[in-house]
Amino acid sequence: MKKDVYDGSTKNISAAGVFIVADQQFEVGQLIKLNLPLKKGKMVRAVGQIMWLNDEGFGLKFIEIKDEKPSR
Repeated sequence: MKKDVYDGSTKNISAAGVFIVADQQFEVGQLIKLNLPLKKGKMVRAVGQIMWLNDEGFGLKFIEIKDEKPSR
């Protein structure tokens, strides 16, 4: 998995996956690591696989999700 860092916006998130609006070029099948900020300083770290692409971004299926405790 490449170690590049990109910014994007989540849209239509569910327990199974998420649509991400992004300007970068990705490929179907590519694995992506995500850091998703939640309320009260919590963070969810997820790994997903790109299932489809369009002009706006990509659809990602979650493979692994870990809930991180907030740092103090």
